[in-house]
Amino acid sequence: MPCLRQDLFGRRDHVLEPYRTACGSVCDAIKAHRSLHLKGNVLHRDVSENNIIITDRKTTGHMGMLIDLDLAKELGSGRSGARCRTGTMEFMAIEVLQGISHIYRHGLESFFYVLLWLYREIASAKRGHMHVDGFEDILEEFPQPEFDCVKPLCKDLRGILFPYRDGLLVGTPKDPEIL
Repeated sequence: MPCLRQDLFGRRDHVLEPYRTACGSVCDAIKAHRSLHLKGNVLHRDVSENNIIITDRKTTGHMGMLIDLDLAKELGSGRSGARCRTGTMEFMAIEVLQGISHIYRHGLESFFYVLLWLYREIASAKRGHMHVDGFEDILEEFPQPEFDCVKPLCKDLRGILFPYRDGLLVGTPKDPEIL
């Protein structure tokens, strides 16, 4: 997962090793996303591999940070003024790609795609593969044994973001605590 160069806060790595560091960085970025939403009343709207940086846990207390608030929007502030969809295409939530305005759940869905993107060869298969059978095919493409620890997390996130009841659901619950 390439990271944006941040001389003061993070370091740039073309490929993150070990995978545990990458997952820890994403986890901390998810916590930052949640804090922005619940405490700051802000939607980030551009979660991507380039907006998550690895930090030195000894120095910062975190393995990763969520950066780049250029496309962020304060909740309840009306339209953002952006002329088109905001975000990085590969990591955009399905509903955002369909023209639905950003909400908190879309950021979580973007983090899910970042986790899948850790192994680039499977990233192109994200659309159309969220059904149970297709998703299992994606997980089988993860390299072994490095990604064994990531598979359960991806399955849990898929179950939360795309519940399968009478068909695949991509909608968003009104209560953010559900996610």
